[in-house]
Amino acid sequence: MEMENSIMSVPDISEAAVIGIDHEIKGTVPYVFFTSKNTDNELKNKISSAIESSIGRFAMPEKIIIIPEMPKTRSGKIMRRLLKEIVMHGDVSGDITGLENPDSINIIKNAINNQK
Repeated sequence: MEMENSIMSVPDISEAAVIGIDHEIKGTVPYVFFTSKNTDNELKNKISSAIESSIGRFAMPEKIIIIPEMPKTRSGKIMRRLLKEIVMHGDVSGDITGLENPDSINIIKNAINNQK
């Protein structure tokens, strides 16, 4: 939550989600997902700077990924579990009928694959 608050302090960031991904050396590393209408490549640097200044260098994310939209339920809750499944397994297993936009899963997979 603290990391997401730091990210949201950066101008032009619409939404942000942070998930923990297992890492064989570091234990768990943060992956940052964000949406923005601004496609400025400097946004990733601004996010890193915001996290470093508010939390510390030790909290730097392993990856910072811009996605067109967050996977959300109809009530607006961001489904971080789905983001984690996409990163870890490349796809989502289980029911996604409760999503506001089920097509967002394919859109997010494409965005992640394009930024690897």
